[in-house]
Amino acid sequence: MIEPGAAAAVAATRTGRIAVLATAGTVASGAYPRAIKALMPSAEVYAKSAPLLVPLAEEGWVDGQVPELVLRSYLSDLRDTEVDTIILGCTHYPLLRGVIEWVAQDLLGTHVRVIDSAETVTLDVAERLRAQGLLRNAGNLAGSTELNVTDMPTSFARVASRFLGSELGDVHQVDL
Repeated sequence: MIEPGAAAAVAATRTGRIAVLATAGTVASGAYPRAIKALMPSAEVYAKSAPLLVPLAEEGWVDGQVPELVLRSYLSDLRDTEVDTIILGCTHYPLLRGVIEWVAQDLLGTHVRVIDSAETVTLDVAERLRAQGLLRNAGNLAGSTELNVTDMPTSFARVASRFLGSELGDVHQVDL
């Protein structure tokens, strides 16, 4: 997820000032700044931990006053950085993309672009599958999905259906 997101941000930036909005663990790892600097050594990378966005996404609070206030708090720290690109560095954050873009452009300027790392990974995987002749075409989608989780299958199904935009089939709990 890191490298495709970093590559998309480097391609999108006009100023070389890139922010990474991610969980505390991802920020602490330094993975995004390393990947960005490998592609653009002159880049200025501002990593911002935004842990409250995960439970907001999981609970379906993806628009309205609560996520807006949380994002204003997180993004206000970036006001003086002159970033023009923000990477969504967590799989949960695309659910909040609309409010993230709105608040970022309101606080930082309408020129700010938001890069969805999950989307860039999807494009990267599709290209790799295509290059290896493994990409299925739209007429060849036969198959099945079995979902097994170690905890709370009902909760998982509820949250996952938000991410996928459709209802899931059966989700089964397994013991490890």
